[in-house]
Amino acid sequence: MEIKYIRFGKEGSNIDTGIAYMKGKNMMEYIWESFTYIFKDKNWKKKLVVGGVIGVIPILNISLLGYMADIITLIYEGKNNELPEFNIFSQFIKGLKISIVFFVYSILLFLLFCILFYILLTVILDIFSVTFNDDIFSVIIIVCFAISMLFMHIAFSHYIYTNKISSSFEFATLFRILKKIWVNILIFDIIYCIITGFLAIVIYIMAVLFFLTIILIPVAIWLWGAFYYYSCIVFGYFSGKVYLEGINKKSITMSPKVLPTNTVSNNSKDLDLLNSYLLEAKKLLPAALNDFQNNNLNDAIKKWDKSLEYYKKAEKIAKSMEDEELISSLNNKIKSVVHNILDAKIKLVSDKIEGIGYDKGNIERNKCH
Repeated sequence: MEIKYIRFGKEGSNIDTGIAYMKGKNMMEYIWESFTYIFKDKNWKKKLVVGGVIGVIPILNISLLGYMADIITLIYEGKNNELPEFNIFSQFIKGLKISIVFFVYSILLFLLFCILFYILLTVILDIFSVTFNDDIFSVIIIVCFAISMLFMHIAFSHYIYTNKISSSFEFATLFRILKKIWVNILIFDIIYCIITGFLAIVIYIMAVLFFLTIILIPVAIWLWGAFYYYSCIVFGYFSGKVYLEGINKKSITMSPKVLPTNTVSNNSKDLDLLNSYLLEAKKLLPAALNDFQNNNLNDAIKKWDKSLEYYKKAEKIAKSMEDEELISSLNNKIKSVVHNILDAKIKLVSDKIEGIGYDKGNIERNKCH
């Protein structure tokens, strides 16, 4: 008997929850949340201290790239109010792989765009009989760098999502995602550079002042590590959010006016509740499947019934938000859970019938004796 085990998005991730959280938010909210995300974790002060220490230790600070990947993973799972825990060894290995792969990737990508753009621009200049000079060369470099950064955003997030290095070279897929959200990424990059640049100046001034007092020199050094740690958090949060928006085929809007009124007004409370229901439903599914496989049918049915209850509550919220795509997704999940419950009940009845038949056979044999 086949059991349909429901998964969210790619295997092992709660992608629907992440997407659900994004409904009804505009782009500027995402950007603002990227810079304030760190403060949502109840242990953010402790993690900032630890992250700052790691950030100033050469080589070891590569682990913060792995930490950033873990942030993106949390966003994919719909966990928007917590920072990853530090697991320095695994995050270092992950960060080392990321740094090597994307260092080579960025160089190749940049050179590719430079060559293509140079050829295109040369043809255009030749048509209009314009002389190639240093200013035009500078434009080529700037444009190619900007395009490369846009692709790097998506390639990095796509790699974390698929967990395959080869996915970074799926240019058709990357382009399809990028064309929906490239403006959002570009605006974020500009704001990110401005804010982090301002913070760098402030930290530099503070560090200089601290260096004047010998006892505060460690604090001055730590500030740069904390700055690096914070930058990774901001970049990771937005990368995860904007990627989800890209694969969900919905553009992040510049103004909430284009969104349904009830979606905007009920945004925070309803979406948090929706995420909660989806997470609770997800937790029950593997346990129910395990019970079914071990022939603990009554326990499996109870767990599936409970997950069905959560899905129906989530569906009610989705209907109030008038989100047809989410409603359709939840309907499919509800049907699958109902199918699983029905299969389990049929098997339960079948086992009882077989048990009755077995008992009758024993009775007949006893009579013969």
